[in-house]
Amino acid sequence: MKQYQKRRITRRFLRLYIRIALVLVGVFGLTGLFHPGFMIYGMRHLSQVLAIDSMTVSALVLPPPVTPVVTSDLTCNPLNLSMALKLDWSGDTGGGTFSYDITRNGLPLVSGLVGTTTTYTDTALTIATPYTYVVKANGPMGPGVVDSAPVTLTTPYNCDGLTQPTVSITTFRNRPIDSFEGIAFSYSRRPKLIGTSNIPYARIVVDINTETKLHSETVANINGYWEWLPPKRLEFERSNMYITAIDPLNENRYATTSLRYQIIRSGEFEKQKDDDKKLTGSPQSVPSGEGLVLAAVAKDFSFDFSINQEVVRQGENINLSLVPHVSSKEEQNIPVEFQLLDPSGVALSTLTRNVFFRDGEVFEANMKAPLYIKPGKYALQTTFIYNGVRYSKSVPLDIKALPLLTLSSGREITYDEFMWNFGWIAFVLLTTLVLWLFFVFYEYWLYLRGRGHVDEFKVARLGYFSRL
Repeated sequence: MKQYQKRRITRRFLRLYIRIALVLVGVFGLTGLFHPGFMIYGMRHLSQVLAIDSMTVSALVLPPPVTPVVTSDLTCNPLNLSMALKLDWSGDTGGGTFSYDITRNGLPLVSGLVGTTTTYTDTALTIATPYTYVVKANGPMGPGVVDSAPVTLTTPYNCDGLTQPTVSITTFRNRPIDSFEGIAFSYSRRPKLIGTSNIPYARIVVDINTETKLHSETVANINGYWEWLPPKRLEFERSNMYITAIDPLNENRYATTSLRYQIIRSGEFEKQKDDDKKLTGSPQSVPSGEGLVLAAVAKDFSFDFSINQEVVRQGENINLSLVPHVSSKEEQNIPVEFQLLDPSGVALSTLTRNVFFRDGEVFEANMKAPLYIKPGKYALQTTFIYNGVRYSKSVPLDIKALPLLTLSSGREITYDEFMWNFGWIAFVLLTTLVLWLFFVFYEYWLYLRGRGHVDEFKVARLGYFSRL
């Protein structure tokens, strides 16, 4: 009886649903046929489009970058004990390529080579060392990027020595330096500078001697690749900046280059465009050390800035050390700013302290690394003004993940590693639980069947069997 009532209710519901659907379809059809702004309007335009015999669309489609096919040529000069590796991808047409980047052993070597470049020579080589190069072609549309096949080689044992130090600028405000038609200009007052040197871990010194009085330092990586972002905004002016790469193992071994640049306001570029074409914006060759001489920095002042620990973890304190070297007897109390910077130059945290500048006196401070930042490579920068010159120096900082567990063997498991493997851990635990529940229910099922099973022993215990 109940099943009959259920079927009856279901049939009534289906009939009502079909009637409502038919009414809605009818209303939609009548509205579309008689209302001029509804379906008839769209059908009329569709019929007009279908009546067109042909349609011509003209558009400029930029081709994707061509995969560079790279060959290598390693040369060794026994007279001056120098090595050079020439990378050549001149066999490619280069269509669709705006710039090239080169990495060595997975780290940046040079970036911002213009699309017409077909060769690059690496002279920062050491003996008996394996190297792997990859040339990346960048398209003009941004996402168009293609990598070449890796080029791997090992330098020989019998050609060692110091080559002539070099330093060059490859990119200014994320644009290849050779692509500027005239002076290198920027609307941003903090343009990023990228370059390369053949000195591993070179000290890169940037000096500006105009209204922007600046003396700034950063450190190149093992390949000599370096990036520099002004610690503060530059003035609206046309000026020279001098870049010097100094060997950290030999202060007397350095190379210098310069860049003619201008920081301009929006709207000023067009009226100065013709004048700028008469100037050169490419790096200029300057006599060795001239950049350090021409830069108006206090010759009687220098300072050391370092981090007094090898490993920094999330949420831990960073131990800073600042040591001024002042030749004069004048002592000043100067506010010094310490900043933790991410790879793009954005300040994550700032600490300001007043430092009494006395020759050789060590100033130490603690700066907390935020707990929320991701593990990776960062930079710690100090900035202050001394005798009217803004000094800045940054040192690389590698922040490690905070360990979640520490095993008896000493190995540490971080939160990221645990969450990375959490899926497999949960799968194993869930599978174990399912198997355990299966065996529990299986045993319980056997128990119930055993209770319901009747054999001669149970009958005998109940007294139905007796001995004759």
